[in-house]
Amino acid sequence: MGIGQPSTAIMVATVGEFEMSILVQGDRNAAGCEDAAKEIAAELARRHVEVNLGAYGKLVEVFLQAGCRATCHGHRADDRGKCPAETPFVDCTVGGSLSKEEAWGRRLGIFLESDAFLFFAGNEGTLAHLIPVLAFASKSWHDKKKIALVGWNSVQVGWVSEEVLALTKLLGGLPSSVVFFEINVDPKTVVDFLTS
Repeated sequence: MGIGQPSTAIMVATVGEFEMSILVQGDRNAAGCEDAAKEIAAELARRHVEVNLGAYGKLVEVFLQAGCRATCHGHRADDRGKCPAETPFVDCTVGGSLSKEEAWGRRLGIFLESDAFLFFAGNEGTLAHLIPVLAFASKSWHDKKKIALVGWNSVQVGWVSEEVLALTKLLGGLPSSVVFFEINVDPKTVVDFLTS
């Protein structure tokens, strides 16, 4: 697999039973959003939507327990051991055969191959994934890929919507494909938006 190319697991999502792949990111402990994440994960699993997750944390557990077909991607050298063995894993870790640039290039490739994005409220790590997605959305996707931000006003973790909106001004404004949802949103509303 070359830099920026989709993993086999992601490509499989576009054929057969799984017609969509959604990148899911957020606070690794699912602080304040675990119930919403469980409901949204169950709805995604019911609709046979594949998700791409980080390598570990509460959100990974929630989506796997809901029965979602998932691919995990790692950030650090020890991430492979944290992801459940039966879950496909894309190595985006720095070290070994990958430089920092190659690791980020591979991760950006996963982002670009995703059909939609679900970001639960989070801290700097979540923001590090959200910024390139917003940049691509505002500069090149032209509102084709949906981005759902859940709980950014309701959860007392990290960044709030006003700070995200301020960042989008640097990118040319908030694309119409971005919607903020409250933490108590009906999961069908979020999934309908992401899959439309």
